[in-house]
Amino acid sequence: MGITTHVLDTAEGLPAAGLGVTLERLDEGQWHTLATRATDDDGRVRDLLPAGATAEPGTYRLTFATGPYLTARTGRAFYPEVQVIGQFGKVFYLWRE
Repeated sequence: MGITTHVLDTAEGLPAAGLGVTLERLDEGQWHTLATRATDDDGRVRDLLPAGATAEPGTYRLTFATGPYLTARTGRAFYPEVQVIGQFGKVFYLWRE
């Protein structure tokens, strides 16, 4: 299982293309950067984990570089960055016929 993200610019009603995103994992009390990417024209990052890697159970942090993105578009930004932290456990898939 990988980790992806999709960002929408709700002020413009469009995908947030070119927004910087950093993925980190918490290990023994320290954050370790796994990837730094930018959203594509559709506002997505489809490959946050390195090629061939899978998301192991743990605590992850996504940091969205909203400051540079908004400043480039409007000349100002209230939030320099936005962070989302989540804990992922073992994933189970249920198939029903």
